[in-house]
Amino acid sequence: MVVKLLLAFLLGLSVYASYTDIRSRKISNLTVLAVFIFSLTISYLTSVLNESWIVASKILLVGFVLSCFGVIAAGDIKLLTAYSLAINPEFILLVLIMIGLIGGLIALFYLIKYFLKGRNPDTLMRGIPYGVPISLSCGLGIVLTVLSSPMTFG
Repeated sequence: MVVKLLLAFLLGLSVYASYTDIRSRKISNLTVLAVFIFSLTISYLTSVLNESWIVASKILLVGFVLSCFGVIAAGDIKLLTAYSLAINPEFILLVLIMIGLIGGLIALFYLIKYFLKGRNPDTLMRGIPYGVPISLSCGLGIVLTVLSSPMTFG
């Protein structure tokens, strides 16, 4: 029951993070903090915290370097790091691949949209709202973690 409630709150936060990322290309630190708290709690309840914090640390470190070079936004890395705490490390590669695929589809959508409107694709400099694929992919990773967890409560 508790985990289902936490998942419901995390779903709401995911929708909100995706919405704000689409609208303004920003994900607030307060939203990331809330995701972090819910993910940390789920991680503890599903007994993956001992392993997931290592993966989350690596994601934060690599993501920091990538954001310094302008490859990915720092907010996206913070969000991914917060979610990754609740994901069993055996699912993290699947989640990262899904983020890339969904992000690629969104990028393609934006290119087609700009092409059909006769705009220059350089106007895409606002970036791609990667909060959407991060939220979707990590949500699936968290659900898989909960379903594969040996916990006896619900």
